[in-house]
Amino acid sequence: LPDQMVESNIGGTIPYMAPECLRAIAAESSATKFEPSAQVDIYSLGATLFQLLTGRLPYGDIPRDLTRTSLAQQLLERQERGPDSMQAFNPEVSFGLQNIIGRCLAFEPGMRFASASELAIELRKELKPLRAARRWMHANPIKSWTVTAALLLASVGGIYFAATVDDRQIAAAYQAFE
Repeated sequence: LPDQMVESNIGGTIPYMAPECLRAIAAESSATKFEPSAQVDIYSLGATLFQLLTGRLPYGDIPRDLTRTSLAQQLLERQERGPDSMQAFNPEVSFGLQNIIGRCLAFEPGMRFASASELAIELRKELKPLRAARRWMHANPIKSWTVTAALLLASVGGIYFAATVDDRQIAAAYQAFE
């Protein structure tokens, strides 16, 4: 992707650029004004978070055979439709986190977070239960190991039971209830 990674007067890597940056590149004109803002950075951070959590870019693979201008135009079209569902690629991403990242990737700058501080507040709210669980585990190591051991034993017992029970025994048990 050497052509796509070359810095222009706008700067940055095209797949992580906000729509307003891509419009300036796609226009191929110095008449198109681009004003850097917090929303531009928040968009790029959203694209980075999307990729970290799913292993892919928000708008799919990037063609390698397009010019910088053509790539900017194609990405603008994809961005207007919105990003792919994060949960399709990582079901462990919560709906709340998906919504936060989706807001970072909003096509219109006014729909994004106004500042990094605002984004940080929302991320803290969403991730607070995970931090609380981690703190509880560290504060209660014996209880957390007991719960972990009980879950592990239950899992092993379930697997053992499933492996040793014959299908005929299950069918006989169902017939007994009829």
